[in-house]
Amino acid sequence: MTTALEEAHIHQEPSGLPAIVSDIQHLADHTQHLGHQLDHWIEQVAILLKEDARVQAHQRETSKALANAAQAAEQVIEQLMGQARHMYKVIHHSTTTACLHAAKLEHAVWKNRIYHQLLSAYFEDHMVDHQHCTLGRWYFTGEGRRYKHTEAYRSLAAPHRRFHESGLDALRYARQGDHTGQLASLALMEEASVALAKRLDQLMEQAVYEIPMSASHPSPLADAP
Repeated sequence: MTTALEEAHIHQEPSGLPAIVSDIQHLADHTQHLGHQLDHWIEQVAILLKEDARVQAHQRETSKALANAAQAAEQVIEQLMGQARHMYKVIHHSTTTACLHAAKLEHAVWKNRIYHQLLSAYFEDHMVDHQHCTLGRWYFTGEGRRYKHTEAYRSLAAPHRRFHESGLDALRYARQGDHTGQLASLALMEEASVALAKRLDQLMEQAVYEIPMSASHPSPLADAP
């Protein structure tokens, strides 16, 4: 280095060692400056790396928080859907039970009309049969068909039909003056009336327990009569 510096200054005044020393000092200062810059750059890189690590950690935390929020939202939605299914089941069961209770009352009124006509000897022109009463429409073409796979539904048809047919037969025999036929038909009607009431009770029970609820969501109707 000394030789190179001497050759660089051989044609300059003053020449010799002072100029070389000056250049060495200048070179040392420049090297020190470069060292400081290098330290600064290394420090900046370290800061950037640290900041990048912090950003990545924040991104991971954000992603985890979003995933947890999505999972929580999914659970809430599932709970709401479960509650909606419960409400639908309760409403449906209440509607079905009310309909079948109304059918009981309707047939009690129908039977009372039969006795009223027999006692008054005033016969109405039309009495609905088992297909056209409210229960018959519910059974054959209405919401009742959803229970057609159940034994309670299938066993309801015979006593219901017998109830109506026996009552109408009693009126027919009364018009004909056949007292024996009238009494026999009334006995069949009463027998069918009892069987019909039992079948309606069974169907109401079937409606309540039609769709078993999960263990974590017991039915609010589980203890219903």
